[in-house]
Amino acid sequence: MEQTKQKGWIIFSIDNTQMAIAQDEVKQIIEIASLMPSLNNQLWSTIDGWSVLRTNQKLELSSGDSRRFALMIEALKQPIGLLCDKVKIMGTEQKINIVALPPIFSSFKKAASGFLQLGENDIATILDSTSLGILLEDLEAQNGTN
Repeated sequence: MEQTKQKGWIIFSIDNTQMAIAQDEVKQIIEIASLMPSLNNQLWSTIDGWSVLRTNQKLELSSGDSRRFALMIEALKQPIGLLCDKVKIMGTEQKINIVALPPIFSSFKKAASGFLQLGENDIATILDSTSLGILLEDLEAQNGTN
């Protein structure tokens, strides 16, 4: 287990599953209710030229409960957004433990690099913007949303 103090993190949740991405990899967080209330009923849409996708906790396109925020990241081909339920910003002043993925999770290595231990019984899966962007761009292409 390694302790980190150098990065700020964005902790976000989708269907009660917490994920984390380095703060410097997120371009913008948008509260969607005031911007586009109808977005909650769609699998994808655009906001200011950004494709925004609605997924479940497995990062598969999915309809369902409403989402409150759009997390905007710079992906390889184009900027892309991910709808999520909650967003929490953890600054650089907080010490957070990083736990590497155990070998049993080797199939997730493309998208996840480990876990942030936020508390005794509180973790978030660490994602990086490149892998998340590729995954979201692939979803977008497979479903003809671009």
